[in-house]
Amino acid sequence: MRWQRLRRLLGGTAWVAAGVAVLGLAGYVYLAVLHHRLPPRDVAALTNLYLLVNIIGPGLFVTLEQETGRLVSTRLARGEGTRDTIRRMGRIGLAALGAVLVVLAGLAPVLVGRVLGGRLELYLLLLLSVAAYTGVYLSRGVFAGRRRFALYGANVGTEGLVRLAGVLALVAAGSTAPGGYGLVLCIAPVGALLATAGWVRPGGPGPVEPVPAVLGKVSWLATAWLLSQLLANTAPLVVTGLLPDDPTTTAAFGQTFVLARVPLFLFSTLQAVLLPTFSRMVARSDHQGLGRAVRSALALVAGLGGACVVGAAVVGGPVVRLAFGYRVSSWLVAALTLATVLLMVVQVLQPASLALAAHRWVTLAWTGSLAVFALCFLIPVAPVTAAVIAQFAAGACVTGVLGAILLRRLRHDGAGTPLTDETVVDHARPA
Repeated sequence: MRWQRLRRLLGGTAWVAAGVAVLGLAGYVYLAVLHHRLPPRDVAALTNLYLLVNIIGPGLFVTLEQETGRLVSTRLARGEGTRDTIRRMGRIGLAALGAVLVVLAGLAPVLVGRVLGGRLELYLLLLLSVAAYTGVYLSRGVFAGRRRFALYGANVGTEGLVRLAGVLALVAAGSTAPGGYGLVLCIAPVGALLATAGWVRPGGPGPVEPVPAVLGKVSWLATAWLLSQLLANTAPLVVTGLLPDDPTTTAAFGQTFVLARVPLFLFSTLQAVLLPTFSRMVARSDHQGLGRAVRSALALVAGLGGACVVGAAVVGGPVVRLAFGYRVSSWLVAALTLATVLLMVVQVLQPASLALAAHRWVTLAWTGSLAVFALCFLIPVAPVTAAVIAQFAAGACVTGVLGAILLRRLRHDGAGTPLTDETVVDHARPA
């Protein structure tokens, strides 16, 4: 019974995972090619462009995807039209894009002169990628909300394929032009958008949430995303700052940290599948079904996570030594992997909390966990030990808060429903 429930719950995950795998491979190949083909100055400029593209594009607009997916799945579960919801989310996305472009325009002298190596063309390509990501993440939200995960995976995979094919073509042509490599990077989301735009179905007219309510949820979600990224990636930087004269230790910890995060990367596709699924259950007031689905997903995490921790404890040290040349304890790898498993649990609890419209609590949970993370570095132990404690304690904090909120809302029948009669406009005005 539980296996059948998991199959229904995670249906489509393979498509999403395949797309993410292609995109991840393309990113690795792209960065590797830069370091082998171009001079250091151009490598630095293009690496900075790569980071900016991923921070400003996916980093900002993933919240547009998640909220669009939640609202679309809710409308469909209630037999309502989705056209007006999608149009409103599109307008919110355009407003966010306008704000980002204004900020980037103000930062243009710094970005061009100091970050992008004085190359104006890279700055213009950055603007192109940000504009494209507005449409890309809106369409992904529509696909997720409609459970069209094959199209979702195709959208993600196309971005990776365009980038991969482009960089390989440049290598074959013997190109060392930074502008060409910048174009390959930034044209990829345009390709993804064009490849799947024809399958975006707006649907019929239907009710919409008031703009302030939607903006509030998107703002809380964006803040939560920023805090989660800080928690997920800051530990190596802190250790480096605390051990400035010990590059071997800091490098070993950084590489071990990245290796321990591999299960989280492989599990990152889950939210795209779970959020619309959970939202549909909440829209139907199926809180018991939501509880069963969450427990099934958590059982899957426990099984996979437990296997990862055991594997890290047995062969983690040798794997780090073989892959990176550093000698570290397998117990260090296992401890960091256990902290990663807690964040895998969050990948289940967070979409369930968002489906119950607990956006504010999700943000507060990440805020508290970041505070716990910082306080752990005041413990009088070695920096690496403090970092391990901080990762585990912060993960336990956000897991505990989200788990408590989820239990509380599930115990109150009907509490936390994303759209209520007071917040829904019966029918949107014609656009």
